[in-house]
Amino acid sequence: MIEMIEMMEQLLIMFLGLLSFFLGFHFFTVAMDDLGETVKGRVSAVLAFGFFIIMIVTKFLIG
Repeated sequence: MIEMIEMMEQLLIMFLGLLSFFLGFHFFTVAMDDLGETVKGRVSAVLAFGFFIIMIVTKFLIG
């Protein structure tokens, strides 16, 4: 039973990593298209940076 819980935890961490990768890439492309000229571009840049950090953290959590 404990092995199944650990496996589900690893799957959740991997899903979070993939989700943060795709969301980070999406916000990065919006930010690069706008180049920070509007609030949307600046917010997208901050969100992209945050999602890429989450992706890196989940990479180290997976081991």
